[in-house]
Amino acid sequence: FEEVLALNKQQLGENHPKVLSTRAMIAKVLQSKGEYDAALAQFEEVLALRKQQLGENHPSVLSTRYAIAQVLRSKGEYEAALAQFEEVLALRRQQLGENHPSVLTTRHAIAQDAAEAAARGLGEEHPELAAVWHAWGVGPPRDKSKLQAALDLREARLGEEHPLTRKTRAALQG
Repeated sequence: FEEVLALNKQQLGENHPKVLSTRAMIAKVLQSKGEYDAALAQFEEVLALRKQQLGENHPSVLSTRYAIAQVLRSKGEYEAALAQFEEVLALRRQQLGENHPSVLTTRHAIAQDAAEAAARGLGEEHPELAAVWHAWGVGPPRDKSKLQAALDLREARLGEEHPLTRKTRAALQG
């Protein structure tokens, strides 16, 4: 990516959209390597340039903000990540409608953050965590692994015949 970046900068200029896309890819690699501060700095530079070129609400700007939220989540900065995801969600809903894949992906990320926060705050075995897993599992998009986690927790804590356990089992089967 660094070689491609150097060539693109030389041929296209520092602020060309292809250069910014390559820089975003480098930031994703840095994030994958656990170099969160470097990834965040790279994404924030890309975001500033994209906002300047494309405006606050352009899809590329929203994608970069989403990527920043993912880095914040990776760093354990859940509140900041959630705020970023929620802002992106509101703009994507406005632009694309409730059922667009980008809206659903953002909703999924928010649900994931809520589940992780609930697990940290309540503990892995708390019955309320099952409600989060259930809501996340029924989607959209549907996630059977989350429904299974909700079912396992509800069976262990509430019993196999509890109405909430049956509700989750039915959702998993349906």
